[in-house]
Amino acid sequence: MRTFRRTRSGRRSISASTARSRLASWDGASASLVAGASRVVEELELAGYLERERRLDDRRVVKIRLRPASIAEVERAYRWRGDAVEAALAPFDDAERAVIQHFLRRVVDELRAAAAAATIAAGEDHPGSGAVGG
Repeated sequence: MRTFRRTRSGRRSISASTARSRLASWDGASASLVAGASRVVEELELAGYLERERRLDDRRVVKIRLRPASIAEVERAYRWRGDAVEAALAPFDDAERAVIQHFLRRVVDELRAAAAAATIAAGEDHPGSGAVGG
């Protein structure tokens, strides 16, 4: 599933309603998580990284986009993660990397399946909820 889609101008975008529904579908998501994400979006908008655009035919839908001038800065800010992964993989040959990739895909698939199968009562402590002792 792609998080962003490219607009005609080449910018990345996702609607706020899509973002909220994706956030809410995560295991352990709550209204406070979604509200926290909204605050982060507001802060990034005020700092000049994002712009919002309401759909004229449905005012509930808000597209949030990285401003073109911000894309390179955001990519630079997160480049260290890719560099760290490359450094960790450097000692492995292609066959070993394939095994690692297969394992990581299995982990992601298992976590997704477990999250989808989980039925958690509101407020119940569970792994990943962020609750103390959970």
